[in-house]
Amino acid sequence: MGITTPSPNVLNCPFSSTGTLMPMSVLVILLVVLVLVVAGLLVLADRATRVIRRARKRRDAAERLAAAAARATDKARARTAAAEASDALTTVMPAIVVEEREPRHVA
Repeated sequence: MGITTPSPNVLNCPFSSTGTLMPMSVLVILLVVLVLVVAGLLVLADRATRVIRRARKRRDAAERLAAAAARATDKARARTAAAEASDALTTVMPAIVVEEREPRHVA
């Protein structure tokens, strides 16, 4: 038996412990699959970051809305208290009634 030279379509497989030869088409297919897997992982990572960013924005908006609702509730309570205090004051001291007259004219 003599030394045979491999054909140009066969490569020595670097991952094989036996040193067997591997057809070049298998390496090309593995490379394509590897590229597709990496691209898929990048797409998944992009979508995950978008979901996280969207959730953070929604959480921040909910916090701002809750704070605004609390401020509005406090203002409504203050208005109600002021109206009640005003009503209590007018029951003790009636409001000044203005007679219905024509406005004065200055000559």
